[in-house]
Amino acid sequence: MPAHLLPGQSQLSTEDANSSRIVTKSRWIVEARNGHLRSGFKFLAHSLNIQNAKKLNSYYLIAGAILNRYHPIILMQDATVELAREMIDRSNMPNVVQARIEVDNLTRRTGDQALIDFPVLDLEYLSDLTVGTYQVNLASSYIQDKLIRDNDEQFQIDENLEEPGFLRIRVYSRFRNATKHQVFIAYIAHDAENREDHDENVENSRILVGQYY
Repeated sequence: MPAHLLPGQSQLSTEDANSSRIVTKSRWIVEARNGHLRSGFKFLAHSLNIQNAKKLNSYYLIAGAILNRYHPIILMQDATVELAREMIDRSNMPNVVQARIEVDNLTRRTGDQALIDFPVLDLEYLSDLTVGTYQVNLASSYIQDKLIRDNDEQFQIDENLEEPGFLRIRVYSRFRNATKHQVFIAYIAHDAENREDHDENVENSRILVGQYY
């Protein structure tokens, strides 16, 4: 089961958050097929009265048999044992960005808005970083939500001028209208004056050191 916030806890620890992400990744196939059941059989998409609830198991067996016979097979591209092991290994890595934020109490500090030297991240890199395209596909809805709530086309980005390669962004919560989260990202600083030269070196110009939110 995904982790839950304890009383007085404002956000999950890195360990609990990563554990919940592993659960979400593992349950994707279950939720996908459940979506097919609810969209293909409207009867199963709504609340049932007590008389029909007694036969719910039979209804699901019949609907499942129809889907197995006529619905295309769900293919999870690149879903391999090696990928699963990599996800587990990543989830167990210590979050050095979180440690830095907690030690220096950076959540309460103000930052300087400046032209940042953030590296170029292509879709292939982002898909590898998030182990899939689900989060990448959500990016457009995050931006649209931000534009609607702030009525502003600019993101507030605070850069730590004393330490190149460290920034903070404030974004709205997907689940609470009045809540904003602070997202911290550590990255390898990009030389804006020699951007083309840096872009030739993918290892140096497109690496995120870590993130915490």
